[in-house]
Amino acid sequence: MRHFAAGNNGARAVYHQMLRAKRKHVLAGPAVRVSTSLDFGQLRLVEEALDRIRSGDFGVCLACAQPIPPIRLLALPWARYCVPCQEAIGGILEDEVL
Repeated sequence: MRHFAAGNNGARAVYHQMLRAKRKHVLAGPAVRVSTSLDFGQLRLVEEALDRIRSGDFGVCLACAQPIPPIRLLALPWARYCVPCQEAIGGILEDEVL
């Protein structure tokens, strides 16, 4: 979380938000668990973001190593790239998995 401008409290809040989303998915009943690949894709992105929080790399663009703006992380906590790099990559993968 070395580059996350809001400090530990901001990263901690995002971390807990993602844990709640993960728990909700895992604890869902069988009828709700009929998931699409979209659900599993989002869960994978959340788990990757949790790994980046644990390793201290949360909030850092994987392409350019610059900080991802906190406003983007609030809107899309599992964002792996800053907006310019995401656009350069040519996909809106994370934005499609909402």
